[in-house]
Amino acid sequence: PTGSPTGDPSENPTTVPPEQGATPVEFDTDAQLPPSPETGVTLTWTVPGETFHIYTRGSSTDGCYPVPTEAWTDGETIELTFDPANAGLNCTTDIVTYGWEVTWDVPIEVNDEIMVTLTDVLGMGHTLSAILPAEPGAPVA
Repeated sequence: PTGSPTGDPSENPTTVPPEQGATPVEFDTDAQLPPSPETGVTLTWTVPGETFHIYTRGSSTDGCYPVPTEAWTDGETIELTFDPANAGLNCTTDIVTYGWEVTWDVPIEVNDEIMVTLTDVLGMGHTLSAILPAEPGAPVA
């Protein structure tokens, strides 16, 4: 049986958390990230299964770096949607790191790395994939 007699999913450790969403919250960071030619995004757990950080790089000019706007999980994968950098802006060449935190209301089980789908991180509706390692890590180059 997949349900518990009382209907409380916490009584059954095999119950998969329902699909859930979260809004990334920006935080100040002084992390130094290496360039990432594939996605431009670095992901790391702070509390595995509960809270993770998203780091992007770009100009210090507003609109000149991708901003995560939504996060979703089904307990096995994660989807992140971004507002991409605005290609029509004149951006400065000072590259800085930006950070956001996502916290799930219902923690998910993390036994291995998780595939993350990045939508619009590069703009024009492109979807890319990234890996969120199972262990917490510091995004310092």
